[in-house]
Amino acid sequence: TIDESVKRDGSYSFRNTLADITPVCRATDGLHREGINHGSITPESIMISNGGKVKLIDFFLNFDSGRASDSPFTAPENRKSGEKSAKGDIYSLCAVLYYMLTGKEPVEVSPEELKKCPELTDEAADAVLKGMSENPELRQDTAEEILAVLNGRKSSFKLDENFDIRSENEESEKNTKPKRPD
Repeated sequence: TIDESVKRDGSYSFRNTLADITPVCRATDGLHREGINHGSITPESIMISNGGKVKLIDFFLNFDSGRASDSPFTAPENRKSGEKSAKGDIYSLCAVLYYMLTGKEPVEVSPEELKKCPELTDEAADAVLKGMSENPELRQDTAEEILAVLNGRKSSFKLDENFDIRSENEESEKNTKPKRPD
């Protein structure tokens, strides 16, 4: 699995991340086109065969709606409700990308950790962070959008220095108004 690989070898290079995440992005989009949400995209649900073939597994592992997960790879809104959603899968996919590129679970997400990956462009780092926004409306609509940015085919929006992946509720609790990217 991706998890075993990161635990054994440390973070992935950008090139290896791209090679292994591409089939996962395509599988995720295929599911979403059929109206199916995976609900459990984690480093443990991405298998790598001895021949190097990457497979997304555990499609119906969290089939029971209402069962919340406390995994850091689960979108915040899905952690609370236990429901599955396409935007939740986008969050999980980007959380896995963060894990692959940094070798760290996405408990406290740090843009600086992503910058340590020398091959990662600013646009690709921004795409990963955008996909991990606590506000589902700020995330990409498809995994293909993420893949396009990773491949340099499409420019992602640029995060301004005030962008914060925390939710508006967390921000308003601090009596500060969140600033969103353009």
